[in-house]
Amino acid sequence: MNRAALPLTAYFQDSKYWLFSTAITLMCLHLTLLWKVSSNFDYLSISLLFEGTALYLLYQKRDQIQVEGGPLAYLIGLTLIGLVLMRALFNPWFGPFLQITPFLGGLGLALIAGKPRQYWRELVIFALVGGQIPFSGFILKVVNIPVHAAQFSTFLLWYLGYPVTRQGANVALPTGSILVNPGCAGIDIIYVLLGLTVLFVLLVPLDWRYRLILPGIAYLLAFTVNGVRVALLAVLQASGDKLAFEYWHMGDGASLFSIVSLVGFGWVLRYFARLEPPSLLKTP
Repeated sequence: MNRAALPLTAYFQDSKYWLFSTAITLMCLHLTLLWKVSSNFDYLSISLLFEGTALYLLYQKRDQIQVEGGPLAYLIGLTLIGLVLMRALFNPWFGPFLQITPFLGGLGLALIAGKPRQYWRELVIFALVGGQIPFSGFILKVVNIPVHAAQFSTFLLWYLGYPVTRQGANVALPTGSILVNPGCAGIDIIYVLLGLTVLFVLLVPLDWRYRLILPGIAYLLAFTVNGVRVALLAVLQASGDKLAFEYWHMGDGASLFSIVSLVGFGWVLRYFARLEPPSLLKTP
């Protein structure tokens, strides 16, 4: 047969792992750019976790990956991938476009493969990678988390016997006060635990009722642990111990509370993973 008469797919199917290798390349490119242009190590860690999970899902279906899209799908898919590569080459700063590059690259590859529905789990994960900052803005409009965190911390200090008062998001003791701003309200760790919930649901078969329970547990756990941290910061601020305050506010101490949330939620996920799907809430 004349090579010129071969269908377009024949040129792509010469390599079985062409799409898989391209996906790995795009993920590595995104993580490298984050490492170079962003000072937000937490965002880099989240991206590494999510994209690693997507890569694991792709690896599981590596034998089924084929290039079966039509000419229009090829054109759109290659255009999206080209946009990602060109922007990474000429404007690699941290911004909205860099956040959505995993989703754009993943969508482009799914279109080239011709079966976007087959890769919906991976596309959801890629969307999560760029969703942290929009999520923070959205949740602050829906729920006033700084005020709620201040309320919880005030209640906790009052219960422990401290003469504490509150006005809005300001937690005050007789010798000092702190203002709970959005950055200290625990939104980042809330997003991480909710993201882990999505990953868990995508990877582990669960009864639909468990899927409704897990996001609430994730939110309450992250909120509670961060509320304890806010209460501790209020006590340290009132005591005048600036070194201890900075350690628990911006230093390794702040990361310790995040680790506590992650470990605690890990135990929750371990419990749900060991449950038989219909056993927990099924009525006799």
